[in-house]
Amino acid sequence: MEPPWKVDPDYFADGSWVLGKGDYIKEWRQWFVALPEGQKADYRELHPPIAHNDTFYDVFGVPPYDPVREAEKYRDDEGFLTPPWLAFPHIGLGSIGWRMGAGEDYWHVFADWYNGLDAAGKIAMRDKYPEPVEVIEGRPWTGFYDRLEKYK
Repeated sequence: MEPPWKVDPDYFADGSWVLGKGDYIKEWRQWFVALPEGQKADYRELHPPIAHNDTFYDVFGVPPYDPVREAEKYRDDEGFLTPPWLAFPHIGLGSIGWRMGAGEDYWHVFADWYNGLDAAGKIAMRDKYPEPVEVIEGRPWTGFYDRLEKYK
């Protein structure tokens, strides 16, 4: 496949890939991501990007960011998502880290997942991962599960 800047040069006319939003770039991304690593390296060498050095491949040469897929690495052996205070112990309750970046993404995925559990699943989750009584960086986590259910 031809690189996107050759197929849709208007999207890259500003010397950037920021405007690269055409249908072709989506198709190209799916194709490129599926290539074996050696073929990706060969392709990159044959087709150096016209702007931003190699950041084009760093952004579009990988699958699109998917918070739900990313959260999968926080599942325990029983299939539960670990609660936020264990997944991101360095982010205290009340921190801006829960309102931006990976913390925010995880918070939303966790809340949707937790609120999708049936009553027995929620009880099992609360039993396995009780809210910490001690304050871990910030405010206490007491009442966390109840607040999640209140705002679903």
